Parts: sequence; C-alpha cells; structure tokens
Amino acid sequence: MICRAVSALALLTLVATITATASSAATSPPFEGTIWIGPNIITPASPSDLLSTDPTGRGSRTTYDRRSGWVTQDSYLFIARFTGSKPAEIIVNPEFGSQDAAATQAGFFARILGQLPRGCRTQVDALWIHSGNESLGGGNRSILIHSNFANGDRAFLEEGLLHECAHTSLDWDWGGTVERAKWAAQVARDPGFISMYAADNPKSEDVAETFVPYLAWKLGAASGYTAAQLEAISQQIPNRLNYLDSLALDLAPLIAAEPSTTPSAASGGVEQSTARKIRPGSACKKAFIGHTFTTVKFGTLTCRQGSNAIRWRR
Repeated sequence: MICRAVSALALLTLVATITATASSAATSPPFEGTIWIGPNIITPASPSDLLSTDPTGRGSRTTYDRRSGWVTQDSYLFIARFTGSKPAEIIVNPEFGSQDAAATQAGFFARILGQLPRGCRTQVDALWIHSGNESLGGGNRSILIHSNFANGDRAFLEEGLLHECAHTSLDWDWGGTVERAKWAAQVARDPGFISMYAADNPKSEDVAETFVPYLAWKLGAASGYTAAQLEAISQQIPNRLNYLDSLALDLAPLIAAEPSTTPSAASGGVEQSTARKIRPGSACKKAFIGHTFTTVKFGTLTCRQGSNAIRWRR
C-alpha cells in the first residue's frame, strides 16, 4: 500500500484545509490507488539522469525506519550526482553488512531517482535505504525505502517513488511547488478524486495520487495506460491536470522539453533533435501543430490536435 511521508515527530500528517466538497464527492473515483494503474510510466529501460554514485565512507545519520522509528546509525554513505538537478546523499543502513552490499543498494535506487522528473527531485536531498518489508515514504527532503518491500513490488517501484517524490517536492506542507489555495480551487471544480486512497485521505494524499496519472496524461499512449484509463483521468480531474501543467515542471528525463523555437516554413517544419528529445504522446504547443520533428530515439513525430489535447504522434 502507498505510504504517507514521515515528519520529524511522526508519520506524515498534513494539515491542509482542503475538504471533500460536494463537487468532489459527486463522481466516484475510477481507481483504488494510482501507483497500481500501470507499471510502464517508468521502466528499468527508461533513461536516467544519474551520472555517478560514489562512496563517501561511513558516518552518523538519523533516518526513519518503519520497523523501529527514528534511528541514528553509523551508516554507509554515498553521493549520487545527476544531470539537471542537485546531488543527493544515499544513506544505507549498516545492516546490509558490507560496503559492497551497500553500494549495490545505493546504485540501484540512485538510478531510479535519476529516472524521476527533475521537477519532482527539487527537494530530495537524500535517500534513506533500509532492509525490511515496509512501505515507501516521502517528505523530510528525503525518500524512505525499505528494500524488501521495493523489490516485492518491483514492477510498480518507479510509480511508487513518483508518488513519494511528489510528497517531498510538491506538497505545500513540505515547502513544495503546489500552492494550497490554488489546489483547493481545482479540487472544488473537478468532478471528484482520482482514487479511493485520495478520497479517503484528501488532506495528505491528493497531490501525490494525482501526480502519477498526470504524468500518464502527459505521455498519452506511451504511458502504457489504456485509452479508457486515460479518458477516465481526463474526465475526473481536468482542473488538477491543468494546474499541474501550469507549473511548467521540468519533467526530463521522462519527458524532455520540446523545441525552444517554432519550426520555420522554409525548413518544411522539419527539425533535427539531438540534445532536446521529445517522445510520442508528450504535449506540444499550438505553434507546432502540423509540424514534424525528427528525434534521435523515436524517429519523426508530428504535432497533432486530438480530442482533448495537442500531442506529438508518430
């Protein structure tokens, strides 16, 4: 089950003033929990911004362990460096028993951290890695990982970490990007909550539960979601989706920025992409409708107006 973040006193208890209005309760949530809709938003083959994971020795660090609470340990320490975002410290519980075993854990999870959108890594200063079959956590400028739980739900691990990075970097009570009053306005205008988990925990889980399907909505068919699932998302939370879009979050490396200039008629609307790749299903601007754009990874894509959005398509 998706976890809440943990605070310096206890598990995350957000104190937002969002309430389930009559409008929000009007339509039943289409999903139980959004990290379980589909496992292919990010996969092991997806690109990562990770540049290196380097050991920095042992040191005393205080982290949260769901098995025992707050613990201060002589942890294995690593620094992970990324393209497009700040470094993060990887703090590994000494229970793993050796530098090599800890390095395996650090490298594995640091690569996935590098796969998360840069706009969702802005406040992730550290990963806390423990053994044990306990749920993930976000907040405290960190992401909490229990390796047995993570490996047990391997297909959905990346989606689970997307949820947690949204707690850490987007939730307003952690100083995140989303503004509470503006979010509340979208909640009041939307037909309902996207999941039962969000509906049952509107003060603490709605932003994180929305972020995962928002990324699927941005990716379109490339997310692996069915057309029916994408339509359900568009119909249930259109104002939340548009609000997240208005934040102009950096979604690379999952979704890279589109070209910075409008294709010229003289070039036939065809441009070559090397450093700034786009992908099938990602949103494009009105200025690009009808233009083609040749990418290194996906070949030639065309910006097309669909029934609900403008997307790059093969």
